[in-house]
Amino acid sequence: MRVGDIDSGNGQDISEVIGIRSGAADSVDLGDNLTSGGFVGTETSFTGFDFYRVDETSAGNGTNFVDEINENNNDENALFANFNGFSTTQFVLGSTGSHSGTSGRGFSILSFVVENYVDSDN
Repeated sequence: MRVGDIDSGNGQDISEVIGIRSGAADSVDLGDNLTSGGFVGTETSFTGFDFYRVDETSAGNGTNFVDEINENNNDENALFANFNGFSTTQFVLGSTGSHSGTSGRGFSILSFVVENYVDSDN
């Protein structure tokens, strides 16, 4: 599964955050602009999830997300989660940083690629 468009806002101290239920994915590969990490400066009640966001050290000031890019169509801002069979899993979607605007944030989360499957009709 590819989750794309995990990015910042142009000139804003904000990063989108995605959490995947711990242990659900067999492996997770992160684009070059992403890192493991959740919500900045706050405790979260979402235990049992692995969180990923923009790497605040990837551009400019390494203590905020202001200089990081707002890019929705590249693999550097995408997460690739590999599953070897599952029926359900859970995600947490959100954003973090000091930006207080009310504009919406979005993800491209419905990019499922099936490489191999079992036909059990017989």
